[in-house]
Amino acid sequence: MQTIKSLWGKVRLPLFIIILCAGTCGWTTFAFLFPPMYREADKVWQEHLERQLNKDTSIGDSVQGNSAQAVPKTESYVASEGLAVSAVNPPSGEIEKLIYEVAKEENFEDAELLVRIARAESSLQTCVKNPHSSAIGLYQILDLHGLTKEERCNPEIATRWAINKIKSGGISAWNSSRKKWEI
Repeated sequence: MQTIKSLWGKVRLPLFIIILCAGTCGWTTFAFLFPPMYREADKVWQEHLERQLNKDTSIGDSVQGNSAQAVPKTESYVASEGLAVSAVNPPSGEIEKLIYEVAKEENFEDAELLVRIARAESSLQTCVKNPHSSAIGLYQILDLHGLTKEERCNPEIATRWAINKIKSGGISAWNSSRKKWEI
């Protein structure tokens, strides 16, 4: 017991200095790197919101077929999450309506959750592509889930997939955007 006390007396100060230095380095690095990253993320988000407010709506070809309807025309850009937004999409009101209809058909009671997830993941853009991964569509579905690009860009198929994913306990697929859609 005496040897342990003697050893502790010899290593206590050096151990304290090592822990203090490691903590100081960590906090210094965090304090140095975090503010610029936060400012840049905030700047990109504000630019994204400004582009969303300045969307020009005009008559265009329907995404589904030959009929003409009002379709927002937006510039192609990379949103704050690094998502390349396609140039033409159906109005978000139609997408929300479709999500509610599919949820009702699938007996899924929280259609609002699906809308919030789709809004957080893709701003309700049906075929948005994340340039940093294989994620595509309303719910940013990855290749590894076995759906084709066309299926992932189809809001009805994507919504049915999302419902099945959530029902099977797969809500964690959208953890990266959880702060944006969780109430």
